[in-house]
Amino acid sequence: AAMDVVGAAGGGGNTDAEAATGAGTAFSWRKAFAPSDGKSNGKSNGNLNGKSNGTTSTSVFSLLTDRETMRELCSALAFDRKLEANGRGGGGGAAQWSAGVEELMNEAMRTGPTIYPKTRLSHVSYVFKSKHARQVKSVVNLCGADSVKALLEGAVANLKSPDLDPADERIHECAVSEIFAGIARAITSDRFDDATRDAMWGLLVPAAELAISNVSYEFSADWADALRFCAAKRHPSRLEPLVTMVLDKVISCFADAPANGPNGSDAMDVVEETSGGVVVEAKTLGARDDYSHQSKWLRMFQALAIEFAGHIPAHPTLLALRERVMDVRVFGGVGETALGHPYKLCREMLGKTLFLLLDFGPDNQSKDQSSSIRGAISQRFRERLSELGEGDEEEEERGGCEGKVGVAIATDAETEEEKKAREGRMKARRQLRETLSHWLLTTIGAADLAILPALMMPLLPAIFEGLKDPDKEHAGLCCAVIESCSQTMDIQTSVDAEELVVMAEGLGTSSSWRIRNQLCRFAGVIKLRQVYNMSAAHLGRLESLVIGLLGDDVREVQDCARSAMGLIIAAADDEHVKTLVGSFMAMATKSLGVAKKRKRKAAKPAVPKPVDLAAAAAESEAEAAARVKAEAEAAAAKEAKEKEVQRARISSVQALSALVLAFPYDVPPAVPPAIALLARHSALSPAADAIVRHTFTDFKRTHADMWERQRDLFEREQLDAFNDIMVSPDYFC
Repeated sequence: AAMDVVGAAGGGGNTDAEAATGAGTAFSWRKAFAPSDGKSNGKSNGNLNGKSNGTTSTSVFSLLTDRETMRELCSALAFDRKLEANGRGGGGGAAQWSAGVEELMNEAMRTGPTIYPKTRLSHVSYVFKSKHARQVKSVVNLCGADSVKALLEGAVANLKSPDLDPADERIHECAVSEIFAGIARAITSDRFDDATRDAMWGLLVPAAELAISNVSYEFSADWADALRFCAAKRHPSRLEPLVTMVLDKVISCFADAPANGPNGSDAMDVVEETSGGVVVEAKTLGARDDYSHQSKWLRMFQALAIEFAGHIPAHPTLLALRERVMDVRVFGGVGETALGHPYKLCREMLGKTLFLLLDFGPDNQSKDQSSSIRGAISQRFRERLSELGEGDEEEEERGGCEGKVGVAIATDAETEEEKKAREGRMKARRQLRETLSHWLLTTIGAADLAILPALMMPLLPAIFEGLKDPDKEHAGLCCAVIESCSQTMDIQTSVDAEELVVMAEGLGTSSSWRIRNQLCRFAGVIKLRQVYNMSAAHLGRLESLVIGLLGDDVREVQDCARSAMGLIIAAADDEHVKTLVGSFMAMATKSLGVAKKRKRKAAKPAVPKPVDLAAAAAESEAEAAARVKAEAEAAAAKEAKEKEVQRARISSVQALSALVLAFPYDVPPAVPPAIALLARHSALSPAADAIVRHTFTDFKRTHADMWERQRDLFEREQLDAFNDIMVSPDYFC
């Protein structure tokens, strides 16, 4: 009942513009409270007690400002969720098919429509109800400043009541954030003068600081949405006390942060022992440095930054915050206490905060400032990663075994202290790279894509290096950044194209098979997406890089390069496909001819050379050493040549396999000859035989539905070559 009265008195869910115009023919409590002469004293302290808007009904005003009424109103806001969850009685309710539609429409307007749909930065709490905040705003607009203290005291009294069911603490905690949002939204409007607004901020800011400090990180999402609600389309100058408090809390909790938590990055497993997410009393404010305290204040800071970014031109407050990015106490220091934070949740929040400060918002006038700071932060990332990586070598990784990862080499001469220092550097690199990855992922997902080439090019090698990390979760995060970058980044200039191709060619010679494996996917997607942006020369170099990786020493890299090559063939035009087919067929024919020649040569019996014992006895020690060295060099050259031949053979087999698998549901004219030639490579080596059998099996599976028709496209010899591989011989009559 209290909420219904408030909705009628305050106009329910009306916006400020609707309340100001008073449009509509429905009964209005504001008009009923208006004085009979129709005169008003204008804005003062917002009260309707005869001093400002002048009401003739002091009894109604006294009822609405009564502390017990306000406490019941706060309880109604909390238990409104229970009523919705359990149903509002028997029959006569809204149809089930429309349940929640009105609520969704209200929630869609929780922030301004200019930022939310454009950037997809939606709310983070599913408990906070903006309609409750709007109802509280209506109460403050109606009753003025006298209701602020009563509302706050009523909410706190309900929360600390000994009769409160512990199961209801969560909804009462959220109700406090809704009350704060409604009050702050009301006092930042034109209804209140500056003096009254400052006085009410004096009550609200300490209450918000205490409440946010006491709540857990999980439940701080309610307060983040509350700050967005009260700051939406409001000038930042009207929220200056709140902004100052939040910024001071961020700086204070990061300034004296410990270099490492009790368990390092594993401290995410620590769970606060709270009852319903509420700490009853906080003895110290600003002295806590745990991950939950730091992360939730960063979340509050992000909520304000999102709303301030919508102002054009950018407000000086936001510009000052961008300058503070370089402050080593918070975002600029890339050591253990800032961007390379020891706690996982803080690293994620720091990366997202960098995006909001540097890459978010439609203001073009501040792009130069953001670009310079972004470049400086990127440079510090690279320098710090380089410093932490000096002196650490990683063993070459081999594929073919699940769970086998590269680890730093530990020599016998390494002392215990050197081992701890090396492990510490590896951990610091991982933490720093994780913050960088979260920044890049958020930027890729929500920022202007035009900034990606300048941002990603210098940082991609560092992200590729993260693929070698023993931590699978961290390697997966780096992989997500690389894949997202390849699918969204657009190359617009030849300078960017040259830088990208040179970087890819350098990564193609990496000793880590994981880097080469991911590079195949990256190069293949870039080749397909940038076909109209990059020159033919640059695209050809990327294609040559993928073809070169077809003969890699590691089977996983070969298969990935084959998949990328298949995509390139499937997306190419007929002329380019014809060129690739001719190249692959010639390469396969050449490797097959070399194999036959070497086979005939090996069939000839080797005639041992006679040993001249007299010459051997007369040979000096220096001559013997030179002879041994020459023989070793000849053997090494022969082994290298043999390896090159094997590499060319595997490359040709994988190239033909890519050609066959590039057309999974039809049979172009180039496929039957490729299958016949591929079948001839089956006997060259066990590795080639495995590739051929895998290719033919996959081809048979994808063409099973139309095989009765498609088999007529093969000549008899080609079909026999295919069946010789796929059909097992029958030794019984």
